[in-house]
Amino acid sequence: MQPSTKSIHDLEWPALTAQLSSRCQSVQAQLRARDLAPSETLDEARERMRRTAEALRASRDGDPIPTGPLPDVTDVLLRIDRVAEVTSLELHQLREAMRTAHTLRRWSQARRATHPALAAALHSDPALDRLLSTLDLAIDPDGTLADRASADLARCRRQVHDMRGRVVQRLEEFMAKYAAVLQDRFYTLRDGRYVLPVRSDSHIRVPGIVHGSSGSGATLFIEPRPVVLLGNQLKVLTAEMEREEARVLMELAERCRSEIAGLEEAHEACVVADLLGGIVSLANDLKAIAVEPESEPVLDLRRARHPLLA
Repeated sequence: MQPSTKSIHDLEWPALTAQLSSRCQSVQAQLRARDLAPSETLDEARERMRRTAEALRASRDGDPIPTGPLPDVTDVLLRIDRVAEVTSLELHQLREAMRTAHTLRRWSQARRATHPALAAALHSDPALDRLLSTLDLAIDPDGTLADRASADLARCRRQVHDMRGRVVQRLEEFMAKYAAVLQDRFYTLRDGRYVLPVRSDSHIRVPGIVHGSSGSGATLFIEPRPVVLLGNQLKVLTAEMEREEARVLMELAERCRSEIAGLEEAHEACVVADLLGGIVSLANDLKAIAVEPESEPVLDLRRARHPLLA
């Protein structure tokens, strides 16, 4: 049974959970700490204390629960489950969470004989390691989709790179040819087209398509006519590349969706580990210990202190 609102207020429970929250690393664990309420049942209280006692013992033995990056992937998991689009950066963040869960699982399972409560709380499906390898292959460390994600993607990107090089080469030739009527020696993009900054009083000397003007009207941005055809080809190749990128991302998202239950369990293990890390940090600061809850009302407060006054 939950204590009354007055009891919660008198115990300054929100101030205590705020202290706990400040010691957690991830946003998810910080929110979980602030929302933490006293246990409703004796069994729940005992299970919490078993985990806390094991986490404290591991820390004080110099073998603390390992923690790692934990991006907020709650929304990503939700959209994957709903078959919505995800980006490569979001899949990269999910991969980071999976890597942390993998580390936690190996640590806890190696200690399941001495830390059974932690082994249960930090468990995740070993089958996720195959998905982790898939994401490692498809996504570069910076979160971008890798060329090796598919042979067609690598081909499309090569074609786009080569065609862009041809466009730039032609622009540089025009910059040399029409240097006298350019506002400056550079090319830029307007509406996805490569253009040159031509003085408005001389634009008739540069045949091509006008894609806009400067705020003052002194400069017109012109796509030289010989570049138009190359620009069209570049547009077509870029669209093909983007379609292949979208297809690969959809395939990766579908692969993740097939493991959604395991991913949610792994994410939960990471949040619990971070929360336990915060509990250990607070307990160490307060020189606190884990106690075994009693089934009968017992009051034996020796050297007891309010944690906020310690």
